[in-house]
Amino acid sequence: MWTLVLRIESKGCASCVATALTHLFKIKGVSGVKVRGREILVLLRDRSLAEEVVNNPVLREYYVVKEWRIVDGNLLSEAHVFKL
Repeated sequence: MWTLVLRIESKGCASCVATALTHLFKIKGVSGVKVRGREILVLLRDRSLAEEVVNNPVLREYYVVKEWRIVDGNLLSEAHVFKL
């Protein structure tokens, strides 16, 4: 598994980034999606799908991809532990 880390901005609504999840789940090969702060984590079955997701015409119609990177492994399953 690979995790595509995206930083995107909506073209019409600054607070509408989370709606990108709907578009991302429709792309073949996407196994999971999660919003983490300013980033969207996209779980991919194959690393070669990263370019396809980033350049997806439906995603590009509504959003601007500011940055992206691909990470080996599943970042969606990471548990965040906060200690005082």
